[in-house]
Amino acid sequence: MELFLRFYDPLMDPLERLFLERLRRTYLRPLAGEVLEIGVGTGRNLPFYGPGVRWTGIEPNPAMRRRAERRLRERGLAGALIAAFAEALPFADGRLDAVVSTLVLCSVQDPRKALAEIHRVLKPGGRFLALEHVRIDDPRWAGWTLDRLTPAWSRLAGGCHLNRPTDRWIAERFAIGEKRTWVRGGLVRIVARKEGRSASGSVRRAGAGASGVGRFKGGRFFRQADLPSGVSGGGGRSRTLDRLRRSSGEPAR
Repeated sequence: MELFLRFYDPLMDPLERLFLERLRRTYLRPLAGEVLEIGVGTGRNLPFYGPGVRWTGIEPNPAMRRRAERRLRERGLAGALIAAFAEALPFADGRLDAVVSTLVLCSVQDPRKALAEIHRVLKPGGRFLALEHVRIDDPRWAGWTLDRLTPAWSRLAGGCHLNRPTDRWIAERFAIGEKRTWVRGGLVRIVARKEGRSASGSVRRAGAGASGVGRFKGGRFFRQADLPSGVSGGGGRSRTLDRLRRSSGEPAR
């Protein structure tokens, strides 16, 4: 994992120049309002958000988060960076206008749980923007090959899975408005929306949350107790956080 983190940005640089920067710019620039980015990584998306965005990001890995914090300061973006997991988002129901996921759902421990959390925190009509690599099923041998490469690759590349049908999982929970594919369907860009209203017809505010969630803002990292209302770990999500920390080697709180 340490080796992967050390070489992550240098390995990504050629792909960024070739096409990823262009893709990031075209799908992030139109966003506005309360926007959450899951799995910020080293902050590659930060230069491409427009001025109408009130940005919050989550990144559980401390080394990547430190790099993203530097990019956040350099960008001058009004935003906050939280130590949290996509499977246990510390936000109230129906709070956000948009959620962004860029090359993230390949490596979260429970992608379907993460998608359920994204759906929960979005407002009705809120947008989910995903740029992800996914399993290739045509030709059939491509999927077979990805299945066999994934165990070794995942150990080398920070838990990345080459064979997840993430696009299908997104379609199970969201209304797909736009889907574009590249590399024989192995790279997808999806713009989806959350349909319907919450069961109560109103936005529920979460209660006090887990003490292990913090926020970086304006050069300072905040603990959960310092956060404004509407940002919370939640009771059941606190237990999920402890499970995720144990599996990732962090102590439960």
